[in-house]
Amino acid sequence: MLENEKFLKQQEEDLTQKCNSLEKENKGLKQKCSADCNECLQKDKIIQDLQKEYDGIKSSYYTVKEAYETLKNKVKSIDDRLPACLKTTKLVEARYEVKQRVFKSIY
Repeated sequence: MLENEKFLKQQEEDLTQKCNSLEKENKGLKQKCSADCNECLQKDKIIQDLQKEYDGIKSSYYTVKEAYETLKNKVKSIDDRLPACLKTTKLVEARYEVKQRVFKSIY
């Protein structure tokens, strides 16, 4: 029986050493994993910040695009009315000149 007890005690010591070795290795891996997780969290925060900035820029782009379209339509409307305004201006100037000549001839 003494031999069995020695064998069991030796096995217990071997297993205890392996367990301690595995615990140390596990602790090291936990620290490495924790560092990796922190790095990923920082990158994730940066990505979220960039996404917010992108959304703001995209919103500004659509606002500017809408304002441009409105301005373009107003300019087109003015361009469409310009020939009629020029024609009316020439007609008024011609009538003014006629009336001015009549006025000068009378006086």
